[in-house]
Amino acid sequence: MASVAKIAASRIECHNAMNILCLVLQETPYPNDESLQKSLQDKINWDAYRRKTLKTLVRELPTKQRRMKDLLVHKTTKRDMALGEDLKEAIRKIQRKDDET
Repeated sequence: MASVAKIAASRIECHNAMNILCLVLQETPYPNDESLQKSLQDKINWDAYRRKTLKTLVRELPTKQRRMKDLLVHKTTKRDMALGEDLKEAIRKIQRKDDET
């Protein structure tokens, strides 16, 4: 009796394995024309956007680099000007002290 139960269980396992294999091997249906067209349009739009963005970045990169250099020069110049004003004030104080003595 135990061997009959084992055979039955074995057949059920085999049947389940066959069903799983059939599901895995089953062909997926082709998408309809509408979804194919939408996918194609999405890809074309993405490629165009990517190309346009890359061209813009490549074209504007030298300009942005120059702007960054200009900003750095401006900050340095501004700092140097402030330093110059501090030196002028120090010289004036020294001259006033000299004038007083």
